Amino acid sequence: MRALWLAVPLACAVLAGGSLITDGAGTANASPNSMVGRVATYETQMKAALAIQDPTRREAAIIAAREQLAQSANKPLTAEAITRVDGLLGIQGAPPQLGAVR
Repeated sequence: MRALWLAVPLACAVLAGGSLITDGAGTANASPNSMVGRVATYETQMKAALAIQDPTRREAAIIAAREQLAQSANKPLTAEAITRVDGLLGIQGAPPQLGAVR
């Protein structure tokens, strides 16, 4: 499992379209309204979505989590960005096209 203190800030950098050097300060004290807090929320929502057994409900939950993250980032998410963010967070099993702009 990837260290959350590193993965979340890197995922934020992907969403911001830039790069980030982190000192490992962590996310424990991050405000839920900060981008770091929102990416941490996305990770939690995605883990919950992937645990849903019903395929239709699981797909809807994945799309909802990604749409919320896109709204928080104030930019549309491409399948490429989703792949990078999910990879940094260690999220597997969700097609990157779900919730992505076309």
